[in-house]
Amino acid sequence: MKNTIFTLIIIFIISSFLFTGYQCSTAEMTSAKLYIQRSEWENAKVQLQKELEKHPENAEAWYLLGRIHFEQKNYKDMLDAFKNSLKQSNQFKTEIDKVLLSVWASNLNKGVDHYNEAIRSSTDSSIVHFNKAIDYLKTSIMVMPDSFPGYRILALTYYGMKDKDNAVVYLKQALERQNDVQLGRILAGIFYERAVAAKNEAANLEGDAKTKAIESANKNFDEAIKVVENALKVAPQDPNLLAILNDSYIGAGRTQEAMESYQKAIIADPNNKYVHYNYGVLLLKNLNFEEAAEQFEAAIKLDEKFSDALYNLSATYMQWGAKMKEKADEEVKNDKTKPINKAYEEKFRKAKYYLEKLIEISPNDIAAWETLGMANTILNYPKEAKEAFDKADSLRKAK
Repeated sequence: MKNTIFTLIIIFIISSFLFTGYQCSTAEMTSAKLYIQRSEWENAKVQLQKELEKHPENAEAWYLLGRIHFEQKNYKDMLDAFKNSLKQSNQFKTEIDKVLLSVWASNLNKGVDHYNEAIRSSTDSSIVHFNKAIDYLKTSIMVMPDSFPGYRILALTYYGMKDKDNAVVYLKQALERQNDVQLGRILAGIFYERAVAAKNEAANLEGDAKTKAIESANKNFDEAIKVVENALKVAPQDPNLLAILNDSYIGAGRTQEAMESYQKAIIADPNNKYVHYNYGVLLLKNLNFEEAAEQFEAAIKLDEKFSDALYNLSATYMQWGAKMKEKADEEVKNDKTKPINKAYEEKFRKAKYYLEKLIEISPNDIAAWETLGMANTILNYPKEAKEAFDKADSLRKAK
């Protein structure tokens, strides 16, 4: 169907190559038209250029010059000639629009074909096809600069070549023309990767260099957030977009916004163990033990062998218990007659339970054995505490 439509466009353009006369036809115009009928393009150009030196207001001469450039595939010169024709009048606008549509469709289709071939090809031949795709797609964009498809495929082409700098340029231009979820994910992902790289680099720097790296990280986190927020207008529950948004908020230190974003992400994708886990980590950092435990437990329900969630859940109960014990000790300190409130022991017992689950999965986890030793010490299980600490020491020595 696409080929049939394109063929009809070409036939229509060729059939429309009938030239109306300039009001006062000149020798140059007459000669140019004769040369055109014989496809003697260079001779026709010479005559038209002579005509335009005398009559620069001749819209038909500019139009015919553009048509010759079209035949010779000199598309930039074609555009210039058509623009000059339209400056004089709209007499040939319909014919010009048909030619532009033809050039746009032909180059876009060839660009898409080469892009698809590049994706299917081996590394060496894919580069050839990617570069051909770029040439065709840039021509389609030049001819119709407001058309979305050319920018979209061109952005994907550069991304496929791992040329992320150019990919960003065309991803932005594509998204200015149409809010596309896939492109939004890609662009936000690039900004997020840059932000993380800058943040990691900052950890090893000092002074002005460190400040600049942190500024770069925050700038890229902010860019990622803007792109995702725009894409979410189209796909408000897209889990991939929400994941990037969550991570970007955390990276940028925008904790409250991250909290709200995770809540939306859980509604959008309740069976995603990583969303529950990451939200739990954020809640634990903010010492919200109860809700953190809920999120880690939700993650473990989805995957009983999720070792990171098991460890963080035990850490949540350890910290929660320690906080409760600290408060209980303080109350006794202020009132010697008051018996100590041992409600904290329940939290340490839960920590012990999940640590033992973790050790079943990861028996060589030194941190898990050491934390288990601490839990057993607090719960006054000296034998079990010693066994756990000894196991941690033996694993450490075996390394």
